Amino acid sequence: TVFIYHYFPSVPFITVMLGYSFYNIVRYKPKMKKFVYVYVAVAIGLFALFYPVLSGQPVSLEFVENGLRWLTGWVLVL
Repeated sequence: TVFIYHYFPSVPFITVMLGYSFYNIVRYKPKMKKFVYVYVAVAIGLFALFYPVLSGQPVSLEFVENGLRWLTGWVLVL
């Protein structure tokens, strides 16, 4: 059995790896700079969208059901 906290120690390494990869992409392929910015913006936007559920902040059930449950198998609220 694997739990989410087993993955937490790898987060700093993944962050450094992504930063270094983005640096190399922009350095060697300057035309890809726009795609790096779009990827980072989408990642920040999705984090902000799902943060209330991930952190346990109180939100309306309608927001969770209509805005966050993209797949029927997702259990976001009990």
